[in-house]
Amino acid sequence: MTKEIPFLKEINERLRTIIDQTALETIRWSGDLFEDLISCILDVEIKYRGKALKFNRMKVALDGAKIDYNSIYLLGEDEMKYINMSSQKHFTILYLSAYWDAYNWSYLDWYKLSDDEIRSLLLGVTGIGSKTIEMILLYTFQRPDIFPLEDLQLKNVMKKVYEIDDKEDLESEMIYISDGWKPFRSTAVLYLLETAKTMKI
Repeated sequence: MTKEIPFLKEINERLRTIIDQTALETIRWSGDLFEDLISCILDVEIKYRGKALKFNRMKVALDGAKIDYNSIYLLGEDEMKYINMSSQKHFTILYLSAYWDAYNWSYLDWYKLSDDEIRSLLLGVTGIGSKTIEMILLYTFQRPDIFPLEDLQLKNVMKKVYEIDDKEDLESEMIYISDGWKPFRSTAVLYLLETAKTMKI
């Protein structure tokens, strides 16, 4: 982050204060896109944000088997009850597994794809929406200029930090503010999400 931090601190005073007062945790991800997608689907947010109850239950239910497009089919009714997985989420992971197998996504070099190419591929999977994809781009691929507009925690922390009035269009204000962070919006987002923990948002 040799370029991002000085840039963000220079262009935004409130962000500068947050950066100076916040220790950003190193993201140690598995490098496994399929696992990260399953985590997002099951727990609504990616496992690196600390809430991975259903994802961890799935690992137990699979009894040590790797979470991949083959092992998903081992989950029966009892395992689904233990995981506390809705039928809708079950269908989504089945769709994902079918896509993964049919299109040989295990052999696709995802890291060479652009953000928009990744979005286009994943949006084709029934049940996977933009919020999940933005989390994947931010955490799994660690792309530098991601702004997950639909993230509730980000909305709440920006509303508080930037004192956005309830009468204003929150998403429009968020976009307006974040435009000034380009091309390093991801770093700003990570700092804001981290400081949200201390604010108990």
